[in-house]
Amino acid sequence: VTQEDNLVLPLEEGTKIGIITWYYKGKRVADTHLYTAAHMTVAEAENTAPPLDETAKKVEQRNVFSVLWGILKWVLLIVFILAALAAVSVLIYIIAMRRKARKKRDAAFWERRNVNK
Repeated sequence: VTQEDNLVLPLEEGTKIGIITWYYKGKRVADTHLYTAAHMTVAEAENTAPPLDETAKKVEQRNVFSVLWGILKWVLLIVFILAALAAVSVLIYIIAMRRKARKKRDAAFWERRNVNK
């Protein structure tokens, strides 16, 4: 979290002195509007603001990209599992068809052989 709080403000009480912009993990998460008491510093005015952790958590929870990425991970996992099941099913089907064809071929072979005798 970064901020500039080294100003001393000899202003009248209740004067709007500006905004502190909060950054969390490199992203702008909140602006705090500051009003002074007499001779208040920015650091003192900032203490009247909501706690940064709470603000950052709320903004992070609302981050659409992270929500979509979370959903996308589950969708991809489900798709991967279904693809694996489909591949196994196709392999089982191919093996079964080859066995069936071999049995048919063998039966025809023995039938021809018995007819010729």
